[in-house]
Amino acid sequence: MKKILYVLIVSLGILLYQFPIYRDKTNLKIKNQIRVKYDDKIILISENDSKELLKLLNNKTLYFDSPSCGFYEDFELIFSQGERILPAFDGCDFLKDKKSKKYFSLGENREKFIEILEKYEITVNH
Repeated sequence: MKKILYVLIVSLGILLYQFPIYRDKTNLKIKNQIRVKYDDKIILISENDSKELLKLLNNKTLYFDSPSCGFYEDFELIFSQGERILPAFDGCDFLKDKKSKKYFSLGENREKFIEILEKYEITVNH
């Protein structure tokens, strides 16, 4: 009986770990502008484009994963409170929250995301 109870508790623990009831979401903030670290340069994104990017990136579900996407430390979006987001550069629609080491997806917003960054000569592969 104790073995069955132990197995049930362990199974429930594993299940809750894999499918948590509470999920973290992106909660990014900007005061004026988003900065982008790209090719050893810091590029300031205009206030309007920063607000647009914030709409695309905020309130996305964060989750643990091991995507086979490429992420480089020299390409990141930097927000007002020090949050850093690393976009995948290889056509993958995932982004990585540097602090939590969790990922989120742009989904159908990828093209708009790329369009905004291309205004600043920031290349994200399709």
